[in-house]
Amino acid sequence: MDFTKLILCLIILGGVALVCFADRKSVKNFDERQLLYRGRAVTIAFASLLLCLFVVLLLNTMNLAWFDLSIAVILSMVISLTIFAVYAILHDAYFTRLKKQVLFSVLFLVVALANVFNGIRHSFGGSAESVYDIVLPVAVGVLGLVVCATLFIKSRMDKKESDEE
Repeated sequence: MDFTKLILCLIILGGVALVCFADRKSVKNFDERQLLYRGRAVTIAFASLLLCLFVVLLLNTMNLAWFDLSIAVILSMVISLTIFAVYAILHDAYFTRLKKQVLFSVLFLVVALANVFNGIRHSFGGSAESVYDIVLPVAVGVLGLVVCATLFIKSRMDKKESDEE
């Protein structure tokens, strides 16, 4: 196994463990409706992960020259996380540690744009050591941009709803 892939796997595992640990504390602040929607978000995200992995399995059996199994699996996880985040945000079942939602959105947007820029820079600059240097930053950046767009849309929906009252 390549050393960079091992480091990447450990980083992903550490990130998942950190998110799970931090999430356990914030769940105590949820009401019943939020817990219900959060459970649905987990179910939909898990089903989408299984569907993506099934497609990956099919593509892997075709022995396509352009297909990379490890990137496809990571992209499946990114798609699943995006679905979870969008569903949870739209149903008010997504909290951050920051009190100001705008600050979280701006930080998330900066990180997302930096990732997309980094992937594009590697793509056009020819400095990519592997396809991971291009695909993964762009995928994570797009995930961040989708979450930021969802937060923006949700804040507009909430503002419109409060104005109507």
